[in-house]
Amino acid sequence: MINSFLKELKIFSKQNWWVWLILPLMIWLCFKYDNDGSERIYAEITVLMFHLIADILIMMMLSSYAIGDRISMQNGTYYQIASFVLFFLLKLYQGEVNKEWHYILGDPLYILAAILNYRTYILKKKTPWFNLKMMFFLLIVCLILSYFSITSNVEGINSRNLITFVQAIGIYSFAVALSILDHPKLQIRAQLFALSLMVGGSIAKFIHSLRMEMDSVSGLEMSYIILPGTVLVFLIQNSIKNKGRRKKINTSDVFYQ
Repeated sequence: MINSFLKELKIFSKQNWWVWLILPLMIWLCFKYDNDGSERIYAEITVLMFHLIADILIMMMLSSYAIGDRISMQNGTYYQIASFVLFFLLKLYQGEVNKEWHYILGDPLYILAAILNYRTYILKKKTPWFNLKMMFFLLIVCLILSYFSITSNVEGINSRNLITFVQAIGIYSFAVALSILDHPKLQIRAQLFALSLMVGGSIAKFIHSLRMEMDSVSGLEMSYIILPGTVLVFLIQNSIKNKGRRKKINTSDVFYQ
C-alpha cells in the first residue's frame, strides 16, 4: 500500500507541480498572520494534509479499478472506503469545531452522482429513477440548508458568509455537473463554472480569514483551493488542447468529495 501511495503521489506531483509551490506559501501565510500564536493553526494544517492523503487514496482507487483483476478491484474498494471515511471525518471535524457544516451538507449530492456514474460507466446500466430534475431539487434543498447553517451564528449576511455561500454553490453545483452525462460539452462548461465558484470562493475566504479573522482559517478552505484547483486546471488544459474536437472527459471519480 505504501508503494502504491508513493507511486500515485509521484504522478500527482508531476502533473500538479504548482501545488508544492502554493502549499508552503499558504502555510507560511497562516503563521505570518497568526499574531496570537494559536495552536489551532497546527490542527488546521493537519486537516489540510489529511485531505491531501484522502485525495491520493482516491487516485489509488482509480488505478486499481483500471487494472481490473480481482485483487486490484478488492484493493480499490479498500482505498475507496478509507478515503470516504477520512473525507467524512474531516468534514465532521470542520462542522463540530469550526461550525461550518456546509461542506458535509453536499455529500448526498455527491453520493448520488457517484452512484449514477458507477452504474453508467462501470455496470453499463441505465438509471431510470434518476434525473437532473431530482438533482436540481436536492441542490436547492442543500443551498437552503446551507444558508441557514452559514448564517446561524449571525443576523443576516456579512461579507464572510456571502463568500462562504458562493463557495457552497460551487461545491454543490459540481455534483450536479457530474450528473450531466448525455451532453459532454454542457457537462464540461458546468464543471468549469462550478469549480470556478468553488476555488474562487475558497481563495476569497482564505484571504478574508488572513486579513479579518485569523481564528477562522480552516484546513478545508485551504484544501478546497488546492484540490479542486487541480481539477480546474486539468479541465482548462484539456479544453484548450482539444478545442475543435470532441473528447470525453470524466472527472466524476477524480474529485467527488
